[in-house]
Amino acid sequence: MHDGRAIRVWNASPGAPHAPGFLDDQAAVALAAIAMYELTFDESWVAQARRMTESMLRWFWDDHTGTFFDTAHDHEALITRPRETTDNATPSGTSLAVELLLRLGDLLDIPSWRQRAVDVVSSIGHAVERYPLAFGHLLTAADVAVYGPVEVALLGDPSSIGFLALQRVTSEQYVPGLVLAGGRADGDIALLRDRKPINDAATAFVCRHYACEAPTTLPETLSAQLELAADAPPPDSVGHTQSG
Repeated sequence: MHDGRAIRVWNASPGAPHAPGFLDDQAAVALAAIAMYELTFDESWVAQARRMTESMLRWFWDDHTGTFFDTAHDHEALITRPRETTDNATPSGTSLAVELLLRLGDLLDIPSWRQRAVDVVSSIGHAVERYPLAFGHLLTAADVAVYGPVEVALLGDPSSIGFLALQRVTSEQYVPGLVLAGGRADGDIALLRDRKPINDAATAFVCRHYACEAPTTLPETLSAQLELAADAPPPDSVGHTQSG
């Protein structure tokens, strides 16, 4: 990493050959930082993901075309600046960038990032509709763009028994489009703000668009809420996203 940018290196020795990373490098490492936050609830990982996202928007986004390119603005000049949107054995840089903007934009409540992700998906919507097998990873992000993520906020001390029980339930249940936050409400994570625990116990909130089910301290209740959220996206969420 250098100034918020991912750098490709060939070995770990001092002075090893290196080159600026591509869009998929930048977005994938930022998503890895979010994954580390979800494991540890250490907000420094979110800060790193935010720096990398801001750098991604600075170096890979093009206002003129309204798209991400695979190479940064300062990359060596090529005949054509590459832009691959289809997913192959690994996801494209575009689909990873869309996923990153949706997840981190929701975690930190940055509407402009979420809207940019929606705009990118919309710009290639006809191709996705015609050749869906070529956009496997992007389709998962498109699902989040349409319905909104399932937001889970675990409020409390991450080392407490009650918190760990709620965290275990969340990790054991597959929830498409999950955005997970945990810890106390006094940090930079917007999903945790203005929430109060029940009787000072570890408390879970299951939400969409920051509108939440009744908070609970019980792992079995949380499990039921997650199952319902995963199986039944709210019918009015499509209109909500499009109108935004």
